[in-house]
Amino acid sequence: MLIHRYLSRKYNENCIKFKSDISLITNNIDVNFHAETRQNYEKIYSFGEIENVETRHNSIKTPAFGEVQKYETRHNSIKTPAFGEVQKYETRQNSIKIPIFGEVEKYETRYNSIKTPAFGEVEKYETRHNSIKIPTFSEVEKYKTRHNLTKISTFGEIKNPETRHNYIFYNFAASFNVFDMKLKMNIIGRVEEQEAIARYIESDNPEFMVIYGRRRVGKTFLIRQFFNDKFAFYVTGLANAEMKMQLGNFNTSLRKYGNQPYPLSTKWLDAFEQLIHLLQYLPKKQKKVIFIDEMPWLDTPHSGFVTALEYFWNSWASARADIFLIVCGSSTAWMTNKLIKNHGGLHNRVTRRMYLEPFTLGECEDFYEAKHIVMNRHEITESYMIFGGIPYYMNLMEKNFSLAQNVDMLCFAKKGALREEFSSLYTSLFKRSENHITIVEILAKKTKGMTRDEICKASKLQGGNLTKTLEELELCGFIQSYNTFNKKVKDKLYQLIDFYTLFYLNYIQTNKYGNERFWTTFMGSAKHRAWSGYAFEQVCLAHVKQIKQKLGITGVLTNVASWRSRNSEQGAQIDLIIERKDDVINLCEMKYANTEFVIDKKYEYNLRNKREAFINETKTRKTVHLTMITTYGVKRNEYSGLIQSEVKMNDLFRKE
Repeated sequence: MLIHRYLSRKYNENCIKFKSDISLITNNIDVNFHAETRQNYEKIYSFGEIENVETRHNSIKTPAFGEVQKYETRHNSIKTPAFGEVQKYETRQNSIKIPIFGEVEKYETRYNSIKTPAFGEVEKYETRHNSIKIPTFSEVEKYKTRHNLTKISTFGEIKNPETRHNYIFYNFAASFNVFDMKLKMNIIGRVEEQEAIARYIESDNPEFMVIYGRRRVGKTFLIRQFFNDKFAFYVTGLANAEMKMQLGNFNTSLRKYGNQPYPLSTKWLDAFEQLIHLLQYLPKKQKKVIFIDEMPWLDTPHSGFVTALEYFWNSWASARADIFLIVCGSSTAWMTNKLIKNHGGLHNRVTRRMYLEPFTLGECEDFYEAKHIVMNRHEITESYMIFGGIPYYMNLMEKNFSLAQNVDMLCFAKKGALREEFSSLYTSLFKRSENHITIVEILAKKTKGMTRDEICKASKLQGGNLTKTLEELELCGFIQSYNTFNKKVKDKLYQLIDFYTLFYLNYIQTNKYGNERFWTTFMGSAKHRAWSGYAFEQVCLAHVKQIKQKLGITGVLTNVASWRSRNSEQGAQIDLIIERKDDVINLCEMKYANTEFVIDKKYEYNLRNKREAFINETKTRKTVHLTMITTYGVKRNEYSGLIQSEVKMNDLFRKE
């Protein structure tokens, strides 16, 4: 009876206060985060919608799972069914326990302490005068509030962080408080690239970086390892997938990084609008890294992907100093034509570009050492002739096998990992790969290179089709064009420089009898020595920087070219000429041998004739030096004095 009288007296007091506050409540119930009532009108969102809130002395109607459940109360005693079970909620002065699914959007309370279980677990919420802490999806780590009610959306997304006397700080797993600028120990080589990325992060401007290079060269690995997979958003394109599947994959990433069930878009413009929505409420203090990998695969025919990318960058990202967009792709031709050389909305929008080259010999040595694969430098050089410094190929090698055994296992065994690599390599990069394959097959038979006219006759490709195919192959690093010394651009030579392609066309493809131990039995043969000679020349051409370091001309302006005598088809040819600004020309002869290279009388005569033919045909007035590049050096004898400078295999392993 005493309790009943006490509650009746409190009820009369509350009615008086209720009359004074009712007008304020009706005007601000949809805007403010707190209702000025003494009896605490609770407005609780579940799954993002409130249908009807009917109250009578704190009698609350709350939709849960799309259905409106009934809450019967008497003097603030509440029964709430959740997940099919009726839980008991004991309240005192409107202190409420409410089980929800983690999706609380609005809390309008006054002097209310709330405990909210999410995903079946009751978390602790420390409150003081309606200061609320609500962790959701383990992504919101800290909420600092002061004397105010807070509107907090879950799934890691802040919709309206505008409050009165309320200061909230969010610490998301997707954003960085401090970037680790140190070189990553798990990244072999790539020192210059890592230092460059670290500088870009410190930039005060929005950054749009394009990273491109040959397939399997390690572009994705570099970015993911450098950032420890901590991105504000990351997605990778799907090979040979239609637009619908690409959008579905993009939507999956949006849900993952936004922790919100974004609806599946049917247009790329809508998908990028959702990405903007995801990013715009993350903290502005640190760079937000958005990494889109294999972007060329996302651009399916008539999809409008590039237009949507233009919209994303031009309308929003370019005005945000905290945005660092990194796009990556193996189709170097697409990356160059659609982004770097774009003549539309993305013209001059790329702020940074990075071409990732294969490992040098020195980096290969570090790689094998890190993988505990024991090889001397001669074996490392021979492995380079086969795999060409491509980290993916090198990583397939087993440390308990010899080089020859590894080559047999990877390239000649029936289920070898690289036995069918050739077809997938070209079809994944080029839409009409048959034209590209035709050209590389022709160039593989002409080790000294061919002119454009010669390729045109052999391939039957003409005009713009041939030009486009040659450009795409060169951009992707499969072939290289060399300017011929003192000749016009149309006379430049094209050479096949991709080591795996050369090895495949010469040996894997021609292994007609399926000999799984082909390389082990092939080593040491005359054909092996002939192949080694040509492949070593390609290794040297890939290390011109190291050659210049050995010659001491790193600081001298140089021009690298080749030369072929026009007097006869069997005339002299020099594959590497270094023309220097200090009026010296180095004619480089590259020779592979298992011991010191011996210059005999016949070879000395050929060298003299080659030098004289070059001087006479080019009419040069510069000093001409003969430079020998060999595996173990030149043996000193009566004929070796003709050589002015020398570079050995060990010099090609230089790292600086």
